[in-house]
Parts: sequence; structure tokens; C-alpha cells
Amino acid sequence: MKRLVVRLVALMLLGLCPFPLMAEVVGQIVVEGNKKTRPEIIEQEMLLRVGDDLSEPAIEQSRQAIMDLGLFRRVEIRTERSADSTRLVVTVKEKKHDWYILPKLDRNADGDITLGMNLRANNFNGLNQSVKLTLAYKKFEDATTDELYGVSWKFTYPKIIHTPYSVFNYASVSQSVLDEERDGLKGSYDRTESVFGLSLGRWFSPTGISKGLHAGLGLEYQRFEHDHLSGDPGLFDNVTEISMTGSLTYTLVNDLLYSRKGYALGLVLKQANEVLGSDRPYFNQFAFYRHYLPLPWREHTNFNVQVQAASGNQSIFGGPIFELSGNQSLRGYRRETLEGDAYFLVNTQFLTPIFGKKNLRAGVLFDFGNAYDSFSEIKDLEFESGAGVSLRWKLKQWVNTEIRLDWAQGLGDEGSSRIYVSGDAFF
Repeated sequence: MKRLVVRLVALMLLGLCPFPLMAEVVGQIVVEGNKKTRPEIIEQEMLLRVGDDLSEPAIEQSRQAIMDLGLFRRVEIRTERSADSTRLVVTVKEKKHDWYILPKLDRNADGDITLGMNLRANNFNGLNQSVKLTLAYKKFEDATTDELYGVSWKFTYPKIIHTPYSVFNYASVSQSVLDEERDGLKGSYDRTESVFGLSLGRWFSPTGISKGLHAGLGLEYQRFEHDHLSGDPGLFDNVTEISMTGSLTYTLVNDLLYSRKGYALGLVLKQANEVLGSDRPYFNQFAFYRHYLPLPWREHTNFNVQVQAASGNQSIFGGPIFELSGNQSLRGYRRETLEGDAYFLVNTQFLTPIFGKKNLRAGVLFDFGNAYDSFSEIKDLEFESGAGVSLRWKLKQWVNTEIRLDWAQGLGDEGSSRIYVSGDAFF
């Protein structure tokens, strides 16, 4: 008998015991520290549910999934065991500033000046909803558009509580003055543009968290109305565009508070036609891949890369569909320098903390790509490029807010020195 007991102990130590051991089961989940966020929003991101077998990998994956919501400065999960049950205690520290009203004052790299106000509410009603209302006046420098007045609205609900579904709604109304030259004609017009869009999506993660495969279907309404002010008439007419958008994305990105790791990729298709009530048919397609690669020798040091490609068969008013300029495309080039009905673009960045501050990172950037008359021209590998330096200031107390400053020099014949400032995260 003694020899049998010794053998059983040895087998258990080796994980080969012939008799099944009782697995430790989650008896209760408790959320602490959430002053605003509803517990259900936190619990639905966990891989563990009451009644599941407890495991350390699942605890860590659940902690990271909650952190990936972008609502918390810190997330911890601990186990508390009693004689008859085991409970998980999730402790979170929320970011403080989840809503704010800020004046909008901006001068971009092309010399455009924007004045206005932003009202932004993140984690609205404690449900991880995001609401943004913008009032703005924009004065353009050396562009077809002279000035613009506008109001816009965006509402995002990444995952509706107790469901695998998401919703995104946006609307805007703007009035602008256009000075157009085309085909030997020149005229000035007043344009009123109205936009309304609604998109519904579904997550397909087998664990129920908002990660992995996501499919979306959307409908967009655009109305352009023009009043002829002076010069040649007939350059613009009144147009109604109604389009459907389908998207398929796959996301595995982790929020490390000051940096990210992981990757995301996706495909977006947009179709407008007469069946939907659109005055002019068109078809656009867009694909992307993003990778956030942490480098091992220093915390929050990253090499980030983004690849984009798009093509289309017609713009609403004729002329090129796409333009590569601004802080989220090919940096180092003026507006209207690189235009076409297709484009290919690669953005790269190296970032590392400076001055001993994790939330302040600096580094270098390099972009290359081009716009083409058609997608088939990409095979010719005729690329423009730009290089420069970057500065990122992550506001850890604010939800999803990062201040960025880039300086870039275009390296092609049409390149120039440009400075970009923005308050949103770049890829």
C-alpha cells in the first residue's frame, strides 16, 4: 500500500495521475474601483465567466483585454479563495478626464487655419460610448476651397452591452466657398454639404471579447447643393450620393498605456449606384495593415508600420479621387501634389521614451508611396518618399488622447519641409 501511495504522488507531480483532479472553478467575479464604468462593460471583456475553470493565462489575457478598452490607467486581477469557492477581484483605476470642452485652434502644414470648439465625451454613460461634437471655421491657404463653416457629430459604441454588435453614427453640415478652375473655365460657388452615416458591425471572437474578426455594413447619405456666385456657371451641380459600405477587419492590438503592441488589418468596400438613389455611381476599395512592434531593449520603444492601398473608378465631381498630403498620409508634401484614382502608401515610425518620461516619446519617421491614375501603375514602383522626426505626448489621464508633433522633409522633386501638429493618435 505504501508503495502504491508513493507511485500516485510521483504521477501527480509529473501531471500523469490516472485519477482526475478537481479543477479550481470561478465562483464569483467582483469589480472594484470603477466610479463610472459599468461592471458589465468590464466583465464582457473577460475570458473567464462564473463556472469556468480557473487558469493563470486566462486571468492575464482578461486583464489585458480590459486594459485594451482604453478607459483605465491600471487593471489588476487577483484571486480570493475560501473553503467553498474562489472569486476573482478585478481592480481598475479609471482615467479621470473622459469628457471635456476645448477650444479648437489649429494651423496645419498647408497654412490652413481652423478656429472652433470641440465637445467630447468618452465612456459616455459608463458604457464605453464616445460622442464628439465639433463647431469649426476653417480658412484655406492656396486651395480650391476658400473658407468653410461646419458642425459635425460622431457617435461610437464599440460593443453594445450584452451583445456582440457595434454601432457607429456620424453627421455633418458645412458651408464653403469654392474657387474652381477646370477645362478652361473659372467660377466661384457657395456649397452646402450635408452628410449622414450609420454603420452596424458584429464581433466574431469565440471568447466574446471585442478582439479578432469584425464585420460591418454601413449606409451613407451625402447631399451637395451649389449656388453660383461669379464667373463661369456649370462647373458644379446639385448632387445626391447614397452609398453602402462593407468592411472586414481583424484586430489583435494591446494597449500598454504609453504604447501598443500587436497588429490590425482590414478591407473596406464602398459602392454607390442608382438602385440606392444615388445620382452618380462609383466603387472604391481600401485595404490596410498596421503593426506595432515593441523592441526588447527598452520599455515602450516601438517600431510601427502602416501599409495602405486604395483604388476607385470615379469621384463625385470628376478629377482625382485620392490625395496624399497631411499628417496621416505621405508627410513632406504640399496639398494637391500627389493625386490620383489609386494610391499605395507605407508609413514607418521609431519611437522611444525621452527625458525619463514614459509618456513622452520621440523618434524618426520615414514614409514612401504615390498616387496613380490607376491601380495597375503601382507595379512600376515609382514612389515618392519623406523622412523626419516625431514627438508624442501621451496624456495618460485622458481617454484615448495623444498630442503629436512631426517634422518631415519630402525627398522627391515635389517635396518640401512640413510641420504637422495634432491631438489624435496616428495609426
